[in-house]
Amino acid sequence: MTKLNELLGKTGRRETEPLGFGRSAKRAERTPDILLIGRVRASDLAGLDLKKSPVDAFLLEADEVDAKLLQTASSALEGAVWGVRAKRVTSDAVESLKKAEADFVVFAASDTPASVLSEEKLGSFLQVIPDLSEEDAQAVHALPVDGVAIEVDSDLFPFTIETLIRLHRALSAGEHAIVLSDFDPKALSAGDLEALRNAGVSALALSATGKSNLESLRKAIADLPEPKSAHDERLALIPHVSTAGEDEDYGDEDDDF
Repeated sequence: MTKLNELLGKTGRRETEPLGFGRSAKRAERTPDILLIGRVRASDLAGLDLKKSPVDAFLLEADEVDAKLLQTASSALEGAVWGVRAKRVTSDAVESLKKAEADFVVFAASDTPASVLSEEKLGSFLQVIPDLSEEDAQAVHALPVDGVAIEVDSDLFPFTIETLIRLHRALSAGEHAIVLSDFDPKALSAGDLEALRNAGVSALALSATGKSNLESLRKAIADLPEPKSAHDERLALIPHVSTAGEDEDYGDEDDDF
């Protein structure tokens, strides 16, 4: 399992809380409900401060994957989880990515050889359009990829119910869904974040150059309320105790023998 896939698998995971009188009032610790991925170009690499960057991973965006670019990226991103998104990913490019110790790759279907799907040492994320048809969503879901990457326009924010309906099929096409956008994180309300989380978004990929905005977004994600489903599951584990005087149904006592 790649490092990014491991992180994605932990999103929103909660520690088990004890039930009964000994239950702590402290909120259960959990990993972020939505990961942050910093989008960078080759020109951004020299100025990156990995220790201070509030992201979980980096996504290097380029037209093509070449040896010089990967050498620079491998040095600048050493110790971080990082991957590449390119317009064209060849079989040779995949080998180069592995040698450079990249963790994942985001690719388009049209210019990528099918052999990339059999690669096990790189996380694979297929780029899909927001308005994916039901037939295409089912076809993508059947592919051996780790998830989908959906690029959305900044004018889709703030979210409406219509927007979520449009995105639903694309979001459900993969086990994990990464949303890429160039929107200003300040424009994303707590309600938008909660809607994205509940719709199945695993990660947001935004420009890594706006450090202060990303820090604010990271805090907003950490402050998201617990999903209702998780709360209901814990309530279902609490045994029901009948109160005094509560009628109990013992069946029909007037049965004929």
